[in-house]
Amino acid sequence: MSARGRLLFLALLALAIPACGGSSPGEVAEVEGTILWHKKPLPNVQVQFHPDNSRGTVGLRSCAVTDEQGHFVLAFDDGRPGAVVGQHRVLLIETDEAVRGGKGNEHAGVAGSRQNRTTRQIVGPAYSKIATTPLRREVTPGKQTINWDLP
Repeated sequence: MSARGRLLFLALLALAIPACGGSSPGEVAEVEGTILWHKKPLPNVQVQFHPDNSRGTVGLRSCAVTDEQGHFVLAFDDGRPGAVVGQHRVLLIETDEAVRGGKGNEHAGVAGSRQNRTTRQIVGPAYSKIATTPLRREVTPGKQTINWDLP
Protein backbone atom coordinates (compact mmCIF):
# COMPACT_ATOMS: atom_id res chain seq x y z
CA MET A 1 0.00 0.00 0.00
CA SER A 2 1.37 3.42 -0.91
CA ALA A 3 2.00 6.12 1.69
CA ARG A 4 -0.98 8.05 0.34
CA GLY A 5 -3.19 4.94 0.60
CA ARG A 6 -2.10 4.34 4.20
CA LEU A 7 -2.82 7.96 5.08
CA LEU A 8 -6.28 7.75 3.54
CA PHE A 9 -6.96 4.47 5.39
CA LEU A 10 -5.89 5.97 8.73
CA ALA A 11 -8.03 9.07 8.16
CA LEU A 12 -11.10 6.93 7.40
CA LEU A 13 -10.38 4.73 10.41
CA ALA A 14 -10.16 7.80 12.67
CA LEU A 15 -13.56 8.95 11.42
CA ALA A 16 -15.15 5.52 11.85
CA ILE A 17 -14.03 4.82 15.42
CA PRO A 18 -16.18 7.51 17.12
CA ALA A 19 -19.20 6.40 15.09
CA CYS A 20 -18.83 2.85 16.43
CA GLY A 21 -18.25 3.97 20.02
CA GLY A 22 -21.70 5.41 20.69
CA SER A 23 -20.44 8.59 22.32
CA SER A 24 -17.33 10.64 21.82
CA PRO A 25 -15.04 11.13 24.80
CA GLY A 26 -15.92 14.83 24.72
CA GLU A 27 -19.65 14.50 25.42
CA VAL A 28 -20.34 15.32 29.05
CA ALA A 29 -23.59 15.65 31.03
CA GLU A 30 -24.31 17.03 34.48
CA VAL A 31 -25.35 14.24 36.85
CA GLU A 32 -26.60 14.34 40.41
CA GLY A 33 -28.70 11.98 42.45
CA THR A 34 -29.48 10.32 45.75
CA ILE A 35 -28.72 6.85 47.03
CA LEU A 36 -31.02 5.23 49.57
CA TRP A 37 -30.43 1.91 51.31
CA HIS A 38 -33.68 0.35 52.56
CA LYS A 39 -35.37 3.74 52.05
CA LYS A 40 -32.78 5.56 54.23
CA PRO A 41 -30.08 7.93 52.93
CA LEU A 42 -26.68 6.32 52.42
CA PRO A 43 -24.09 8.91 53.57
CA ASN A 44 -20.31 8.96 53.07
CA VAL A 45 -20.29 6.60 50.11
CA GLN A 46 -18.02 7.21 47.15
CA VAL A 47 -20.08 6.90 43.95
CA GLN A 48 -17.99 6.09 40.87
CA PHE A 49 -19.33 6.07 37.31
CA HIS A 50 -16.96 4.08 35.06
CA PRO A 51 -17.59 4.29 31.31
CA ASP A 52 -18.42 0.79 30.06
CA ASN A 53 -15.99 0.19 27.19
CA SER A 54 -17.68 -3.13 26.39
CA ARG A 55 -20.85 -1.18 25.57
CA GLY A 56 -19.11 1.47 23.48
CA THR A 57 -18.57 4.20 26.07
CA VAL A 58 -15.08 5.63 26.41
CA GLY A 59 -13.74 8.33 28.68
CA LEU A 60 -12.72 9.13 32.22
CA ARG A 61 -14.52 8.03 35.35
CA SER A 62 -16.58 10.46 37.40
CA CYS A 63 -17.17 10.29 41.12
CA ALA A 64 -18.57 11.99 44.19
CA VAL A 65 -19.13 11.32 47.88
CA THR A 66 -22.69 11.26 49.17
CA ASP A 67 -23.68 13.76 51.86
CA GLU A 68 -25.77 13.00 54.95
CA GLN A 69 -28.93 12.84 52.78
CA GLY A 70 -27.31 10.41 50.33
CA HIS A 71 -27.08 13.15 47.66
CA PHE A 72 -24.17 13.34 45.20
CA VAL A 73 -23.01 15.50 42.27
CA LEU A 74 -20.61 13.81 39.85
CA ALA A 75 -17.30 15.31 38.74
CA PHE A 76 -14.20 14.04 36.98
CA ASP A 77 -11.04 13.41 39.00
CA ASP A 78 -9.68 16.77 37.83
CA GLY A 79 -12.71 18.55 39.34
CA ARG A 80 -14.64 19.26 36.12
CA PRO A 81 -18.37 18.64 36.74
CA GLY A 82 -20.26 15.89 34.97
CA ALA A 83 -19.88 12.42 33.49
CA VAL A 84 -19.25 11.04 30.01
CA VAL A 85 -22.45 10.42 28.04
CA GLY A 86 -23.07 6.69 27.54
CA GLN A 87 -23.28 3.42 29.46
CA HIS A 88 -21.59 3.12 32.87
CA ARG A 89 -20.84 0.57 35.55
CA VAL A 90 -21.43 2.20 38.91
CA LEU A 91 -19.47 1.44 42.06
CA LEU A 92 -20.41 2.28 45.64
CA ILE A 93 -17.40 2.36 47.91
CA GLU A 94 -18.22 2.85 51.54
CA THR A 95 -15.84 5.22 53.28
CA ASP A 96 -15.53 7.26 56.42
CA GLU A 97 -15.65 11.06 56.46
CA ALA A 98 -11.87 11.31 56.08
CA VAL A 99 -12.24 10.77 52.34
CA ARG A 100 -14.03 14.08 51.89
CA GLY A 101 -12.33 16.00 54.65
CA GLY A 102 -15.46 16.20 56.82
CA LYS A 103 -17.29 18.61 54.51
CA GLY A 104 -20.44 18.16 52.39
CA ASN A 105 -20.29 16.85 48.86
CA GLU A 106 -16.97 18.38 47.78
CA HIS A 107 -15.20 16.52 45.03
CA ALA A 108 -11.74 17.77 45.94
CA GLY A 109 -11.48 15.24 48.77
CA VAL A 110 -12.87 12.23 46.92
CA ALA A 111 -9.50 10.80 46.05
CA GLY A 112 -8.58 10.92 49.73
CA SER A 113 -5.61 9.30 51.31
CA ARG A 114 -5.86 5.53 51.32
CA GLN A 115 -4.24 5.41 54.75
CA ASN A 116 -6.97 7.69 56.16
CA ARG A 117 -9.82 5.72 54.62
CA THR A 118 -11.75 3.00 56.35
CA THR A 119 -14.57 0.94 54.94
CA ARG A 120 -17.91 -0.20 56.26
CA GLN A 121 -19.89 -3.14 54.96
CA ILE A 122 -23.47 -1.96 54.58
CA VAL A 123 -24.06 -2.47 50.87
CA GLY A 124 -21.57 -5.30 50.49
CA PRO A 125 -18.37 -5.84 48.52
CA ALA A 126 -20.09 -6.67 45.19
CA TYR A 127 -20.93 -2.98 44.74
CA SER A 128 -17.28 -1.94 45.03
CA LYS A 129 -15.86 -3.93 42.09
CA ILE A 130 -16.38 -3.27 38.38
CA ALA A 131 -16.64 -7.00 37.62
CA THR A 132 -19.39 -7.65 40.20
CA THR A 133 -21.38 -4.45 40.61
CA PRO A 134 -25.04 -4.92 39.72
CA LEU A 135 -25.41 -1.18 39.10
CA ARG A 136 -25.47 -0.01 35.50
CA ARG A 137 -26.72 3.32 34.28
CA GLU A 138 -26.87 5.28 31.05
CA VAL A 139 -25.87 8.92 31.21
CA THR A 140 -27.78 10.85 28.56
CA PRO A 141 -27.06 14.33 27.18
CA GLY A 142 -28.18 17.22 29.37
CA LYS A 143 -28.64 17.68 33.09
CA GLN A 144 -30.12 14.67 34.89
CA THR A 145 -30.94 13.16 38.24
CA ILE A 146 -30.14 9.51 38.90
CA ASN A 147 -31.59 8.03 42.08
CA TRP A 148 -31.35 4.55 43.58
CA ASP A 149 -33.32 2.95 46.38
CA LEU A 150 -31.32 -0.21 46.99
CA PRO A 151 -32.71 -3.20 48.85
